[in-house]
Amino acid sequence: MYDYLIVLLLMLALVALSRRFHTVDVLAVLSRAQRADLYSKALGPLSIVASIATAALAVYSSSTGTRMTMLRAVYGDVILRQFLSAALAPGVAVVGLFVAYVADLGYVAAWARWLAIGCLVFVAVRTGRALYFYVNVLKTAGDDKAPAATLRTIDELPVPARRA
Repeated sequence: MYDYLIVLLLMLALVALSRRFHTVDVLAVLSRAQRADLYSKALGPLSIVASIATAALAVYSSSTGTRMTMLRAVYGDVILRQFLSAALAPGVAVVGLFVAYVADLGYVAAWARWLAIGCLVFVAVRTGRALYFYVNVLKTAGDDKAPAATLRTIDELPVPARRA
């Protein structure tokens, strides 16, 4: 939810700044064909973002350690929503870029470049947040696989020498 709010605020700020400073609208200086080429080139990084989500979901679902089991029991619904949201974000951006591509080539639509920028900003915000989340999930999965330190019993602890 916060991702959408952040993107909305960033886009409103960009549009407001572009009204005052024309150099902020970086896509306006490109021709329609150049913008269409840029939209198609943005699909490569979007597929990388989607593959990160898939890899993290595979690690999450295959981990069976005690920490991961406890994590699933306590935060399972939240984690699942995060994974689904992260997997959905590139798909939303692809649809948005496709609409921008068609509108920019077929019509005189100044809004198309703002839609494309909005999609890319959304994926950037969502990717940053998802990577933070994935690192923590992967760290938890890794902690489960690390060998636990052997705890000594009280009888095995050294007894300090008494002073006379």
